[in-house]
Amino acid sequence: MDVYWIITVFLFGACVGSFLNVVIYRVPRGLNIAFPGSHCPKCGRAIRWYDNVPLLSWLVLRGRCRFCKNPISARYIIIEAVTALLVVGLYVAYFVVGTRAVSMSECPCTSWHSQGALYEAWPMFIAHAALLCGLLAFSVVDIEMWIVPLEVTWVVALIGLVAATAPPPHYETLMPEISASTAAISVAAGVGLILALILMKRGYIQQSFIDATDTPAESLAATAAAQAGEKGARSAQAEQPADGKKARKARKAALKARLAKEAADGAGERETKSPAAPKAVALTSAHGVNPRIEALRELLFLAPAILFAVAAWALMKHVPAVRDAWGSWFDTAASPTLAPHLNGAAAAIFGYLIGGLWVWGTRILGTLAFGKEAMGMGDVHLMACVGAVTGWIVPSSAFFVAPFLGLLWALWLFVRRNQRELPYGPWLAVASVLVMVFYDVFADLFRQYGQSLNILFTGGT
Repeated sequence: MDVYWIITVFLFGACVGSFLNVVIYRVPRGLNIAFPGSHCPKCGRAIRWYDNVPLLSWLVLRGRCRFCKNPISARYIIIEAVTALLVVGLYVAYFVVGTRAVSMSECPCTSWHSQGALYEAWPMFIAHAALLCGLLAFSVVDIEMWIVPLEVTWVVALIGLVAATAPPPHYETLMPEISASTAAISVAAGVGLILALILMKRGYIQQSFIDATDTPAESLAATAAAQAGEKGARSAQAEQPADGKKARKARKAALKARLAKEAADGAGERETKSPAAPKAVALTSAHGVNPRIEALRELLFLAPAILFAVAAWALMKHVPAVRDAWGSWFDTAASPTLAPHLNGAAAAIFGYLIGGLWVWGTRILGTLAFGKEAMGMGDVHLMACVGAVTGWIVPSSAFFVAPFLGLLWALWLFVRRNQRELPYGPWLAVASVLVMVFYDVFADLFRQYGQSLNILFTGGT
């Protein structure tokens, strides 16, 4: 039975990988993912259905268009193969090897390795597989273009919410449970975020960094070098050199200034010709904004969610009638039909909020402390969608694992000295996958931390 499911999951993953190729190319460029259909980017001819079979078609055509014979990037078959292998690996890890326990209740299926656990947890497994595919897609986009396609994170988060809510609701080890008090705080914070979005849409709250000029990092560096060179040249000329040594110093400074200016001009020209060039990682005052003021705008945006969450916490803690009435909705004994679904939805919302809060809080505090943008909003959405699918423990653990992965890559760059830097998003993605697969290990490591956080949010109730 395991072989049957492995083959089925592999074929399904390959098909999803074919779709991911469309997402990776079109979404960051603002193109429609449905229309026009798949076509050759060189000659524009539509690709026939038998030339669009995942994995096989690229091999049969030997990586070339059937009509114009222009080469088709090997990335297409690589993404399809990697997606299929990742989804199969997830199935094997969960239901064959058992790297994490997948609980199940009584059902007609009794085999833990195949039908039983999958029968119980299939909605959450699909959500986890969708998250894995989403992480792959926006990691590729982030590495290539230094941006995170937010549309992908939104879709994955929605899939996570639906899977946690939909039957069968036996998700215990794939979505950590939360208390009724935590559910109330989560729902209240979610309502606050929706209110903040409405206020921003109506113009009462201004979006942060909206007035920043988007300048490539290389252009900023070249401009800074040009300014430094011109300053050195003016300083040398002001000395009015009388001997040959000072004259050579002045000519050298002038030459450095001219070369730096040419580099800056060239960078600007490359920006015009290549709109997909990597942008500056961190926005600073050089982009025409005050980063600290922009961070305060984001804090203002979060104010309704914070106030609503505090109000919900106060009601649950100090008003027993409200706490009892709310808790009855989430009590499986009192409401065995509805409560599991409400618990699942609330756990997904709580995971979404906690996942985003780790990065967003670091972003705001870091920006206020250092006067330049700390982490990107794309990373906020990334970790929020991870939390919506897996619950609050995975993004909380991954947030602390990712820096170690980034440090290892930095050491590798230091040794090689000729490798390009990578954005931080892919390391958050890799860390999330590691925690997903080896969840039980990380849950044990962070158990004490989790208990402390639960007490913080629930006041011990």
